[in-house]
Amino acid sequence: MAANGASRTAWVSADITLRAPKLEPAKGGPEQDPAGEDAMPGSNGTINSGAAATLSSGYIVGCQVNIEGLKGGLSGALTPSAPTVTGTVDVPLSAGEVKFVLLVSKNAEKAGTYYVGYDRTQLAVQNCGGYAQARAFTTVETTGKVHQKVSLYGKPFSIG
Repeated sequence: MAANGASRTAWVSADITLRAPKLEPAKGGPEQDPAGEDAMPGSNGTINSGAAATLSSGYIVGCQVNIEGLKGGLSGALTPSAPTVTGTVDVPLSAGEVKFVLLVSKNAEKAGTYYVGYDRTQLAVQNCGGYAQARAFTTVETTGKVHQKVSLYGKPFSIG
């Protein structure tokens, strides 16, 4: 966390449950890093590796005016109830730009209930010379006979 007027920080946590009782089984291929919204417009930066469904969650982050560049880092932990990510995400933004920042992703290969979460993750925008805002998103993408991609968006909030 930078000690200057151009740093915006929010601490975020979430517990996400996907109930998929009628999911048709399908094995996922190799895990793929998200390609990002720039490479795949309209994708929310999420990607499905062929599994029956993919659950992805993160934030849409925007800054009024970017003053400089960016850095990044993230650490994770596995708990008995759900995989949990804790860490820091620094988001580079240009003036008026919005980025999709993916925090967690999990393949669902058969019907069931799936859990993911993150706890006290620092969402930081450095060198932001104006107002910064974020909004949570969670996306579920299914494969099979009927392809669906459904996104749920949280209420926007101010960062810093």
